[in-house]
Amino acid sequence: MSTAPLRAGNRTAAPAMAMMCPLIAHRLVFHLSEGHAIAARLLPHMTMLATALMASRFVPLMPNNGTARQPLQRSLGVATGMLFGAFIAAANLLVMLATSDDAAQGTVGLHVTTIVVQVTLLSPLAEEVAFRGLIYRGLRQGLGPLTAALISAVIFALLHKGLGQTLWAFFLGGILAFLYEQTRSLTAPVVAHALFNAVPVGVAVIRSRPTDFSPIWLAIALLAVVFALAARGATEALTGQRQHESQH
Repeated sequence: MSTAPLRAGNRTAAPAMAMMCPLIAHRLVFHLSEGHAIAARLLPHMTMLATALMASRFVPLMPNNGTARQPLQRSLGVATGMLFGAFIAAANLLVMLATSDDAAQGTVGLHVTTIVVQVTLLSPLAEEVAFRGLIYRGLRQGLGPLTAALISAVIFALLHKGLGQTLWAFFLGGILAFLYEQTRSLTAPVVAHALFNAVPVGVAVIRSRPTDFSPIWLAIALLAVVFALAARGATEALTGQRQHESQH
């Protein structure tokens, strides 16, 4: 009996299992840490990140899109992530301010440091490594960018609760997959994801002080600054990349 089909099956099964391991680990630790406010916020994403980093060696690299990696790609990825992040964060802010849902306000009562670490650092980093760095990358081995983005966005959306969060997660997942596809770096989606996630914390602070409009103006000013820095960074990175290409 030939062992070739068996070896081919193993090569297919290993990446598929690696893609799912971070999600399974996240849900398992989340259920085990329920009832412990700080642990339930930090441990699931820490476990997801650690599992995704270990599993990444079993998933092949992204297919070559015909463009060589440039030294300035990371700076361009940061600028791109800030640019897209400013847009989607502004959209998220407007939607949350326009609704009467006070779910975000409940976060004010929890430890602020825990919320900030989980929302703006652990969650974007862990979820991007797992969903874009593993799931989307694995799907791209046999699928086109659009199909892989849609499937990974659906999986990403199913991890979230409530219709509103699910729809936002699907929309965000598609944009982040596009950023990863275009830059071939997780830097851009991580930065954009962090900016998007920072909005609920800002809204919670705003709604906890309904008579004080200074946080709103501060949020608008910060988004404007981020947008300006992103535009400037993108321009400088693109200029430098063109100069690098012309020298070679």
